[in-house]
Order: sequence, then C-alpha cells, then structure tokens
Amino acid sequence: MLLAPNMVLVYISQAMQMLAYAVFIPVSAYFVNMTMARLDQVKGQAYINCSITLGGVFSSLVCGRLLDIKGPGFMLAVSLAVTATGLVIAFLALKVFGKKSKECGNIAEDRS
Repeated sequence: MLLAPNMVLVYISQAMQMLAYAVFIPVSAYFVNMTMARLDQVKGQAYINCSITLGGVFSSLVCGRLLDIKGPGFMLAVSLAVTATGLVIAFLALKVFGKKSKECGNIAEDRS
C-alpha cells in the first residue's frame, strides 16, 4: 500500500492480503502438526493464535501512535521495514529448522 499510486492498487493490495490470510491459517496448522508431538498440537495452534492476536494489538498501538506523530507514509514505511525484517528472520529460522529436520527426520514423529 505504501507504493500504491491510486485507489485501484490499494484495493488490489487489500484483496491480496485476504488471499494470503486464507493460505496462512491452514499452513500454520500444518506447520504445528509437522513440528510438535501429537499431544501438544492443540497447544501449538493456540500459541500461534495468541501470537497473532498479541501482534495485532501491539502493532495497532504502535502504528496508531506513529500515525498520530508522523502520518500515514511514515507508518507504512516502518511497517514495511518491520515486515521485511521479520521475513528475513523467518527465512533464516526455516533454513536452520530445515537442516535440523532433515538430520533428525520428522520432529513430530520423534516426539510422539
């Protein structure tokens, strides 16, 4: 949305978020099921939902304050920077996790 020059691209951006969320929820459940022991899978999915909720509350508070102080352009730029940082961290973590998973086999099988 930061780079959208008109409302059509803002609407397209919002539609893409809707589609991405529809993919994210089943993938997060699959990830928990593949990485946690069978008895802990419900707890793992609850942790993911708690993290999403707490992240939404925290980002609303921070972004609301940034919006008041500096305006929407700055808020979107900070959001983009934080998202890019999170993406890099996620890729690095998955790279390390993938190596350990290949060495140990399926982690969920090892823990059950």
